[in-house]
Amino acid sequence: MPPLRKINNVLEYVERPVQLLDAMLGGVKPIHYTTTITHLGGTFAEVMRSTFTNLSGLSRAFQSATMGIRGGINLYRKLSHDSWKAGASSLQQRWVHSVPLVDEPRIEPCVIGSSMTMAEVVSVLRRHHCKSLSQLLSLRSCSSHPVSTGGFGDIYLGELENKTPVAIKVARYSTTHPDFRKQTKHTAKELRTWAKCQHPNVLPLLGMVEFRDQIAMVSPWMKNGDLRSYLRQHPEADRCQLCYDICDGLVYLHSMNIVHGDLKGANVLISENGKAMLSDFGNSLVEDNTLRFTVTTRDAACSSRWAAPEILEGAAASYPADIFALGMTVLEAITGDVPYKELEREQAVMVAILFKKAIPARPTAHIPHDSAHGDLLWGLLTRCWVYEPNDRPHAEEVQNRVTQITKMGLMQQS
Repeated sequence: MPPLRKINNVLEYVERPVQLLDAMLGGVKPIHYTTTITHLGGTFAEVMRSTFTNLSGLSRAFQSATMGIRGGINLYRKLSHDSWKAGASSLQQRWVHSVPLVDEPRIEPCVIGSSMTMAEVVSVLRRHHCKSLSQLLSLRSCSSHPVSTGGFGDIYLGELENKTPVAIKVARYSTTHPDFRKQTKHTAKELRTWAKCQHPNVLPLLGMVEFRDQIAMVSPWMKNGDLRSYLRQHPEADRCQLCYDICDGLVYLHSMNIVHGDLKGANVLISENGKAMLSDFGNSLVEDNTLRFTVTTRDAACSSRWAAPEILEGAAASYPADIFALGMTVLEAITGDVPYKELEREQAVMVAILFKKAIPARPTAHIPHDSAHGDLLWGLLTRCWVYEPNDRPHAEEVQNRVTQITKMGLMQQS
């Protein structure tokens, strides 16, 4: 039987108990469903909402309807995976705000909102595989003041009870701040995104702690610091290898449906063995069907020297915007300087990008015109900085091109 016909049979099977419920409710307008495949996700969501909204005091109707719905879902699950894939390509792009149908999550879907207490948020995060390290953190060993600061948070140096040095990231909000609960939700979102990541070029999340009355994130302490700090200490470092590491980390994030949202040298940390690792998921976007968050009205921090034009104009973070920032971060790794270093004021940078559509000047000392790989690298970077987002390359293509560029190739004459 064709995939569409199988799926439509599921819809008809589910519709019957809902009509029964409608009759018992006495006059509620019947629900009619389109059997178009692209509306499948919305149909199930509407069935569930309609059912649970009108069930007060009607236990028999509830039992009849839910038994039918479960039967429909069970029938649906019997459809072959191959048949589903053949007909559902248009549905996949609609899943972010619909009920997941294909893979039943291991954990019940949950929503974290600003009305929840910190204890409630921690409880939900623990159920979603965010490990609590509160019992393992040695509070007496934590620095009394931040050792580093960011857009919305501070970093403290601490130790676990086994003497492992760790970085503790906490929001710069007091418990009496009117937006404290909103910030707690934002921290939870960053934790959930970060907890999904396991890759050699992504800074690992060790877990969360309750630190000074707030939820904090714990990661390994990176004594080499961020990208530019490391290059100042180790000017002989293989910068092409660092560029590859950065690209590899971003390819992984995009494969996990994660938009980083704030890629720059300050958010690239260097491990003890000189490997670049992406960090800071405070501005990230991720598709997650098991844990969702109510909308937060906090403006995202914007790093103008790395930000794509559409971000400066107010657009949301996106994969193409990540590519624009990736090009700037690769330039930063090659030169050891921030993009547009000749422009001291951030306003001047924004004017150059938005009104003049200017890209950074070619640093001929690091990317020579007459080198074997200089033009190859510069051509790649300028493609990352194309004004139209859809014309930028994907992360995999950037990574593949970077593999062709070597430290020796940049030095040798063509």
